[in-house]
Amino acid sequence: MHDSSDGVGGVDGNDGNDENAVNRITSEGARAFAQDSKQKGAGPKRPWDKFDPKGKPEHRFTLRLNDYDRAIAHYVAGMRAASIQSALISLLREAAKRDIANREGVGSGIVSSKERG
Repeated sequence: MHDSSDGVGGVDGNDGNDENAVNRITSEGARAFAQDSKQKGAGPKRPWDKFDPKGKPEHRFTLRLNDYDRAIAHYVAGMRAASIQSALISLLREAAKRDIANREGVGSGIVSSKERG
């Protein structure tokens, strides 16, 4: 039997055959592992989670519309009392979130109940 002071012996000075000690170590290790996993998983889950949806627009792209699409965009903007740009951004977000939720399955957490209406 090893002396517990040499760091080689079992847990709490026993020879390592104590089943309770093994269970305690396993349980503590499992809890620590689970806690560590939760902390690592607490970060952004999707690429856009790290950004503020109300942040200042800093990127541009050209969207070519025919007369039909422009008329729809203008009409929607009028209904929303918003600019065409704001209305299209809002529609884009809504459609993208709905599409992602449909592809990932219901309950994906993409579209909040507040956003659904």
